[in-house]
Order: sequence, then C-alpha cells, then structure tokens
Amino acid sequence: MITLTNHCIEASISDRYASIDYLYNFENTSNGSSSSELKFEITIDPEAFISHFVADIDGELFYGKTKEQQEAKKQYDEAKKKDENAILISKPYKDISNVFRIKTNIDAQSKVSLRITIQQYLTKKFHFNQLNIQILRNFEKYNIVRAFEHIAFKFELKDKSGLFDISIPCSLSSSSLLANSDDIKVHKQVMNEANTQCTISGTIHGEESSVNELVLKYKVKGEQADSVLLFDRASRTFCHIISDIISDSMVEAQVQQHDVEEGGGDDDDKHGNKYLIPRRVVFVIDKSGSMAGSRWNKTVSATAMALQQLRVYYDRYGLIFFDDSIKLVTQSVVIANEQNVNESVQALQSENAGGSTNINDALLKAIELIKRDIVSLNQEADAEDDVNGKKYNFFMNQIIFITDGEPNRGESDTKRIIVNVKNANDLQDIDKYSSKINIFSFGVGKDANDSAWINDLNHSFLKSLSVNNNGLYQRIKHTTIDRTLTEYYQILSKPVLSNIRVQYDDDLVHDLTQTRFNTLYYGNDLIVCGQMKRMKHDENAADGEAKYNEEDEQKQHDIPFTATISAITGKQLKSSQQALVKVSKPINISKRIKIGVDSAQNNSNVERIWAYLKLQDYAKQKIMYDDMLEIDDDEKKESDAVPLSLAMKYRFVTPWTSMVVVKKKNRIFEDTQAEYGELLSGDREHKIKLITVGDANCGKTSLIVRFVENVFDANNAEVTMNVNCKNKKLRVNEKYFNVSLWDTVGQERHSQSLAPIYMRNANGVVFVCDINNKQSIANIAKWVQSVNQTIHFDKNNAILVVNKSDLQHGTKDGDGDDEDEQGAMDMIKELTSNLGIDYVVTSAKDNINVKQSFYKLIESIYDTTFGANEQNEQNNNNADSKGFADGFDRFRFLSRGEQIDNLAERSEMLSSESVMFTRAARKSSACC
Repeated sequence: MITLTNHCIEASISDRYASIDYLYNFENTSNGSSSSELKFEITIDPEAFISHFVADIDGELFYGKTKEQQEAKKQYDEAKKKDENAILISKPYKDISNVFRIKTNIDAQSKVSLRITIQQYLTKKFHFNQLNIQILRNFEKYNIVRAFEHIAFKFELKDKSGLFDISIPCSLSSSSLLANSDDIKVHKQVMNEANTQCTISGTIHGEESSVNELVLKYKVKGEQADSVLLFDRASRTFCHIISDIISDSMVEAQVQQHDVEEGGGDDDDKHGNKYLIPRRVVFVIDKSGSMAGSRWNKTVSATAMALQQLRVYYDRYGLIFFDDSIKLVTQSVVIANEQNVNESVQALQSENAGGSTNINDALLKAIELIKRDIVSLNQEADAEDDVNGKKYNFFMNQIIFITDGEPNRGESDTKRIIVNVKNANDLQDIDKYSSKINIFSFGVGKDANDSAWINDLNHSFLKSLSVNNNGLYQRIKHTTIDRTLTEYYQILSKPVLSNIRVQYDDDLVHDLTQTRFNTLYYGNDLIVCGQMKRMKHDENAADGEAKYNEEDEQKQHDIPFTATISAITGKQLKSSQQALVKVSKPINISKRIKIGVDSAQNNSNVERIWAYLKLQDYAKQKIMYDDMLEIDDDEKKESDAVPLSLAMKYRFVTPWTSMVVVKKKNRIFEDTQAEYGELLSGDREHKIKLITVGDANCGKTSLIVRFVENVFDANNAEVTMNVNCKNKKLRVNEKYFNVSLWDTVGQERHSQSLAPIYMRNANGVVFVCDINNKQSIANIAKWVQSVNQTIHFDKNNAILVVNKSDLQHGTKDGDGDDEDEQGAMDMIKELTSNLGIDYVVTSAKDNINVKQSFYKLIESIYDTTFGANEQNEQNNNNADSKGFADGFDRFRFLSRGEQIDNLAERSEMLSSESVMFTRAARKSSACC
C-alpha cells in the first residue's frame, strides 16, 4: 500500500518568471521484498513546462535527467525489470500538452520524496500578472492513501521595480473568491519596506475541500510605461516587455482632435475608449443535451452579460445555437443597439439544451455570416451622408465558440473539420485589414485535475482549431463556467491593436522569439526575447576561435538599441447624436523605442524565459503540423530536431522530451585490466574525452593523478599553468574505455583563450570545487556558463566533484565550524539542483570516492553516447536474420551526432533560424 504522507506547494516569482514546486512524500508500507509501482497524473497550466525533478529515495538525492521521450521510457522500463528504483515523468497523451504522468516503483518499507518544478512566464490580463496553480485532489483514483490534513502553500514574489495590488490566493472553484474561507486559510502575508518582496503562506483543507486551483494576481510598478527591458549579461539575452504602443507614436493619417470622440471607460486606460478596434463577433454556442442543466444556465448568464456589454453602435454581432441542427438567432450580423441586444438576450434565455452536436456546420455558418457582412459593408465603405458621415469597414473579426462535446452529427472527423474551417476562413480577397477570422474556443468539462477531464471532450481538436485560426483555446471547469467566460469575454471585448510587427536593429540582436502578433487586447502586453550579438572576433584568430576584448564587449552592452513597432488601431470619430452607426477610423501607427541596456544586470531568469518562449512557438507549430492530413514522417522529424535540442539543453519536459531518474542497485566495478592489451574479436574500445573545470587550488590535478596513477603527491601544490593530458585504459562492466583526462589552468582570466581548443570534442565535464572554499562553489555556475557557451554540453554527462573532504572538519585540533560546513553543503545541493547535475564529495588525498565519481560519469556517457547506438546495431543484426519489418527504419536509434547530421542534410524546410541552430548543435554533438 502506498501512502501520501505530506503534500505542499511552493512558488517563487521573479520578474514575472514563476517557478512552482510540487512536493510529495510517499511511503510504501507493504510488507515483503517486492516493490510497488506508484503512478499518478498532474495537470499544469497549458503555458507551463516541467523543468526540474529531484527524488529523495531513502535519504539519497537523485536528479531527473531530460532525455528524448522513447529513450527515457526505455531506461525506465529496463530499470523496472531489474527491480531498481526509477522515476519517469512523461507526457502520456499525445494531444494534451499540460498533463504529465509520474511513474515510480517503490521498494517495500521505502520512502520516496518527490519535488517537481514547473516554470512559466506569467501572462498579463487587464494589467494584472496572474499565476494559476492546478491542484490534484483525487489521489484515491490512483490507489494512493491520503494521510495528511492540509496542503500547505507558500508564495514568494520579488520584483525590484515594486509590487502592488496583490490579490491573496483565491480559488476559482470555491463558492467564494476570497481567501480565508473554510477551504483556504492565509496565515501570513508580509511585504518588505521597499515593496519589492512579498511572502504569502497558508493551507488548503486536505479532505473535504473541493479547491483544485489557486489564483494569484499582482501588479508591478513601471509596467505601465511603454516598455521594460530585462537583461542577462552572462548570456547576452534580453526580454523586452511592451505595454504601451500608442503613446508618442507616429500616426500615418492624423485625425484632428475635434474629430475625435471623447474617451471614457476605465480609470487605468490613459487613452480612454478612443483607441479600440470595433468588433464583428459571432457567438456559436453548443446547446446539445450534454450542456443541459447548470452548464447551460451558466453559459447563458455569461453570454447575456457579454451581449449587454457590446459597444453600442460600434460593435456588430451574430448569435448561433447548434445541436444536430443550426439555429440563427440573428439571421445576419447586426449592429449592437438596445433593441437587437434585448431581443438576442431574450432568445438566449428562452432556449433549452437538447440534441446532438454538429460542430462543422455551425462554424461554417458563422464564417459565412461574417463574410456576408464584410461584403455588404464594403459596398457602403466609401459612402457618406449628412447624418452618418464617412463609413469604414474596419472591424476585429471574431468567432467565440463554446462546446462540451465531440462532433457526432454531420462531419465527425475532427481533422476534416479543421481543414474545412481553415479553408473557409480566408478573408484576403474581401477584408483589407485582416486575412482571417480569429476563432476562440472554450471547452466545458469536468473540474478534476486528474485524467478524468482529458476524456471529457476533445481538447486537442479545440486547441488545434484555434491555433490554426489566430485564436486560443481555454479549458473551462464546470463549476466556474460563468466566471471564466465572463473574464475572457471582457478581455476579448477590447482589442486595441492588430497586425503588430516588432523590428530591432539587425546588426545588434538576433535569435528573436515571435515578433509578429495578430492582436493586442486592452490591459495585456507583448513579450519579445532575443540575444545581443557578440562583437566581431579578431581576424587573426583561428577559425571558430574568436578572441574578444572584454572592455569592448562591455561597451557594446552599454550601447542602446531600438525597437520599431508598427500596428493598426481604431480611432473613434465624432458623429451626430442621430447617427445609427458610430465610426472608428483605421489608423496605421509606428513607434520607435530607444532601449537602454544595463550591462550590470545579471538576470539568470532571462535566458530561460527566452528558451521557454522559443519552445512555446515550436509547440504551436507542432500542433499545426500534427493536424495536417498529409505530411511526411521525415518532415515531422526535421521540424522536431531544433525544439528537441533546445528542450534537452534547458531541461524542459516538453512534447519532445521526458525526465527520468534511476537509482541503480549497487554494482561492482571491474577494472582488473587497467592496461588491457589487444582486444578480442567483437570487443569494442570506447574513446572518451573528459575535461576538468574549476577554480585554481581545488585539486583538479590531484584528482586526475589519483584516478590514473592512484598516488597523491602532497608536495605538488603548484598552480597548473598549461594544459596537461593523462590517459587511462579501464574495463567497466565488461565495456572497454580509453579515457583521456584534460587538466588545465583554473584561473578565470585564462579561460577564454584556452577554452575552445581545450574543450573541443569533449564527451563529459568534471567540474571541481573545494568544499572548504565557498567562493569556488559559487564560481561553478560561471564555469558552467563558460563551458556551455563554448560546446553546449549535455548536463547529463557532467558531474560536480566536491574535493578536499579530508579538510572539511577545519583545523587539526578539531575546532572546525560545523555551521559553515553545513552552509557549504546547502550551497552545493542548491547549485546542483538548479544546474541539473549530480555531485560527489571526494578526497584525492585520502582516496575517497575518486574512482566512483569518474566511473559514474563514464557510465552516464556510455548510456547517452554509445549505448543506444550499439543496441540499435544489435537490433539491426537481429533484424537481418529475420528480415526487415515494414517501416523499421523510421524507429532507428541514432547517436545524437549522427541524428543531427542526418537532419541537417534535409533541412530545406527548416527556417533559416532552425538551420543555424542545427549547425550549432552539430558542432557540439561530440560532447553531448
């Protein structure tokens, strides 16, 4: 029997980048010797990724390693066969990106603690940064006994610009939106004097509560300015947050002030309602039998409110109900006026749910209504009269689609529906301001965050439908239909800009995330990330070995660059009181923002934000690829190559990767033949290059000498001034290895000139620090950054060797500082957890754990670099004897270098950006 003894949630937010830790303590209370498999699923925010994973198995820490999905599953299955403790985090449902399955086998009477870290960049809604945390409650479904009373939570908010309007965590699924209800108790909320840091902690009732979601909202001072830049000097990465484009912009067609309607609206809107694009929106609402009851009543309530909030005489709308047939409440798209809205609300409130679900015809009819209205208004666009004045056929075209089921009447093939809608949704020949209608889909389903909601309706279909039509998909929990719909209705009711393009100085920045946006809504913002280019390298340097002048590069960072933003907005024109239609004129705007770079900034989150947004872009592309009716498998593999490399480098669990950890049974390493002779036929020698990296005087040379020669020279205390290399041949677990160990200078000022030659073709990295020197521990992060910039190494093939444990207890008389030693170990644990690498505490002098640390790294390198390929060769040999099965080549396992080279040869369909990334990956393939 597996028992969950404790569960808590911790979240830290810095510069809008959130890191959420889910902590679980499990215990297998079963008697006997066999292990039990624990399996459960968690739901996270659709815009988040799992990024870290740490397991404490009977007091020993293990760190999750990111691998390609099939490779991770294979490693987990093999460990399970050997009855070894193994944990796998994977994405079990091909079409659901935000559900993850955790599988582990726990020995009888063993305890396992799991810390799963989720990261995401917070989106802004109506000026608030918002974090939604999903909570799994139904553990009984997974045969897990719950043995705790409360779920504890803690939030740490940090922003040097200042925090305000912080909303205490609340639950959208509870009867009250306020904290300190029976379900949620906030025990502490503390803000520092500078208002830059806030801590909130509390508990959620563990058993009787129905709370399965926490929501935190807050604002940041300065984000109301036109833009903010976050910068990380170490990686030369920036994050540009754009909030206000209209102020101080250049207007292509100026409108005299006396022609402009006076603004009103929200106090926070500095432009009033003058700059909003009028909407042409059709509501398409499922009224099939499954929507009956509270689902229908809440949908009606929210939609009636949305109709009443349409901008009178500006917006145009239509209303369609569908079950097995299509019912047009409005026979065409009509102007939003009091009479039309009242009639539509009455029709909405008098309708009852019942029947089957004909999604295809309902959406095609909505597209037809909008197209017909565009053509009709085109004929009037240039007309003007004394009452209504000049007309402009300028609207934001939207379809708001609400359903809770699968299509089961008419066309039921979801891929065919996507193609039908995509083909019909083409406005290029009739609308000069937009090429297609934005389709926003809302799927109404179960509340639970376990796997029950996945099969409730076809989420992947609805998401693909929206992504392919410039919209978004939102899952809506049954109990919160009215609140969630109302929130999104409000956001979609205020489009401010369309056709947005952001351009930067090409000679200063590169590798940008998305720079073209379809729409910006009121109270939201745009995020663009990229990297500053390095200054040109020394012409006399060897090819690929650039020499940089650090002072010149510092000056480059201080040079401001510019962003030019172009877009279209709507400006409301004055009209007479008798006018039956009010007019918004389309205005082309352009704004040039001069961006100052603070070169002193070292914001480590920025690079991960950049990688996160890149992967989000690729995930959207993947959805569009996967729903094409005809696409070659090779094309899919090519499109997956770049995001796979990116996810592996930054250790995100994505649609391309999984995370695995294995606690191997104690193994006896055999190295009886330290210098083996000629190998027998069939034996293979594996050549491995290891590099040691770390501060001077940490004992790198002593570690290598101890490992290779098994000696320790106490008199050899001189700092290494040149590159040294030693070789060792050894046999580990019946595999033969020829290992070269490279030892170099540990002084940072020499690192850039030696690094390219020293690190080239390295298979693994041994980072070394002195356990008695906290500065050497802190500097490991810099060494990781330096190595990563040179070879983009795989962190699965790296280890931190914490040396000089023989000196750990201070002076010879035993008066060491235990608190200081504990502080050093805490630093090491936090550092390796953040970096995603393992550590081993050693003593080269006393020969403690030296051999084990190198063997552990060699074993990992074999698994990631040689093992899969050799297994593939064995499979090929077996297949030769039996005959090749159809399609076998599609699943061949290649070494990473071979795979990247193969993909690069067929890279015609990749973007130029993808090709550049593939070349960089190929360059580093020898070491990862």
